[in-house]
Amino acid sequence: MLTRRSFVKTLSLSALAPAGLSALTASETPASPALELKPLRLAQYCDPQLGFGEEGFGESLTRFHKAIDLINDLNPDVVTVLGDLVHRYEDPADEMINGLKRIKPQLIVAPGNHDIPEPVTPEKLTRFRNDYGPDRQSALINGWKLICVNTQLWRGAEPEETAAQDEWFSKELGQAKEKGIPSIILSHIPPYIAYPNEDDSWAAITNENELRKNLIVKAVENGARFWLAGHTHETIVRVFEGMLIMNGETTSVNFDKRPYGIRLLTVQPSGDYTWDFIKVG
Repeated sequence: MLTRRSFVKTLSLSALAPAGLSALTASETPASPALELKPLRLAQYCDPQLGFGEEGFGESLTRFHKAIDLINDLNPDVVTVLGDLVHRYEDPADEMINGLKRIKPQLIVAPGNHDIPEPVTPEKLTRFRNDYGPDRQSALINGWKLICVNTQLWRGAEPEETAAQDEWFSKELGQAKEKGIPSIILSHIPPYIAYPNEDDSWAAITNENELRKNLIVKAVENGARFWLAGHTHETIVRVFEGMLIMNGETTSVNFDKRPYGIRLLTVQPSGDYTWDFIKVG
């Protein structure tokens, strides 16, 4: 069983993606997408988690605002904040909400396990939706479909909430495939860490009833090119049948001692991409 602080030692597939590494060849790009496929610049911000770490709330808040300034200067097409916005669910969310309002590009926020802690109740879901907006959403940007899921709904939520997301996820992916639109999955918890059939742990989506397997197979079969996630506090890249699964650095605590920072994913219509590290001092 993987533990929270030691699991990275077991990873044989972990690596930092070299800049310019090609995810897909041009021949794999849809021949006639419904919309013109243009380059996409996506800022991936993992786990600001205000209040986490020995430095305390103030230092993480300072880095959070520095990250926002950098993001606004980069001016990407979209900003994705991939969960664990604050460390303690009981703490007021005002600082985080006000900070997110400073972000100028289009913003997509995924809920994390600290934002909607288990057990997942209707009250906790309502609080997140009132504070940050939809806990699952999709957006069509530059001919790419971004599909953001709430991974907490796969961790003991009410059955009707989980079923609603499952149906929605399948529909969003199916519509993208039907129209020849490549998709990018966004979530807090990644589908897996080292291997698709690894044991269940805190760090990945459960494979109970083959949930993990079904999700990643469904994503690939419907044209997903990337799955971007947070949660691990480790920088990890792996490939599942051509789909890149990537966890970036945080501005709270990095268990692998990487510098604080964010990632800028730039994807070309050909499928070529760069995944650049942007340090947050």
